[in-house]
Amino acid sequence: MSAVKFFDVEVNATEVRKVELRLGKQRKQAPTAIMRALNRAAQSARTAATKEVRQEYHVRAKDVNKTFRTYKASRKKLAALVVSRDHKLPLDKFKFSPRTRPKRPPKGGIKVAVKKDGLKTLAHAFLVNAPGGTMIFQRVGRPRYPIRRLMGPSVPQMIGAERVRTQFFNKARETYQKRLDHEIRRLLEVSK
Repeated sequence: MSAVKFFDVEVNATEVRKVELRLGKQRKQAPTAIMRALNRAAQSARTAATKEVRQEYHVRAKDVNKTFRTYKASRKKLAALVVSRDHKLPLDKFKFSPRTRPKRPPKGGIKVAVKKDGLKTLAHAFLVNAPGGTMIFQRVGRPRYPIRRLMGPSVPQMIGAERVRTQFFNKARETYQKRLDHEIRRLLEVSK
């Protein structure tokens, strides 16, 4: 099982003091404003990570989202964390052709695309119709058995890719700043 912390933000005392100065008379509400901004940024990071992974890989949003675990910020603990934890995904969770097991093995093998850069041929792979759907297997030795299910990367590995990581982290940082400004403006308008 692999895991990656892809959004880990903790606000320090200096940041809290800056927000308190901006709030003036409402300075006691600074932890609430920061907490709300952090939690919104964590949610934004999850959404952006799913979007970026799906632009790079042939994977369903459902398979990406089920790996996330969010630890929200509170007034006492001004830190938010989003973790993706999962095993490797089977190749049949990605794009492959043919989609169902044909009567005769396809010439050249089965074509699989993990990334959106085209299909690759797996010459010695074969399809198995199972109750959960069509699965891709390969023989391990000379005899008919044993066989093993072919696996692709895990969601944390996909999220950890450099291009994917920088894209959604920038989005989360931008969301945090916008939401913090919004929360401060809202608190100042309420105090008028």
